[in-house]
Amino acid sequence: MAALGENMSAEPLPDIRGIDLTVNDPLVDGWVVVVVGTHYHGALIAKDLGDTGSIEDRDRRFAYVVTRSSDTVLAAARSLLQKLAPNYS
Repeated sequence: MAALGENMSAEPLPDIRGIDLTVNDPLVDGWVVVVVGTHYHGALIAKDLGDTGSIEDRDRRFAYVVTRSSDTVLAAARSLLQKLAPNYS
């Protein structure tokens, strides 16, 4: 398992790999949960709509999609896996 986010530690919880994202990374303003298994695949992909000010976290709004489309789920998984791969350049 992995967790990606701004200021993410290398191991936010035991056995969870953390990936620190830069402030300008497109994933910083979103939430992506991908499940790929033998008999199930699905994804929740959401973008923060930027509510600020006096709005509490529970009242924040998101544009989102929940999908079981193989193409979409696997594309999201590949995108996240690229962030996990070491950078050898």
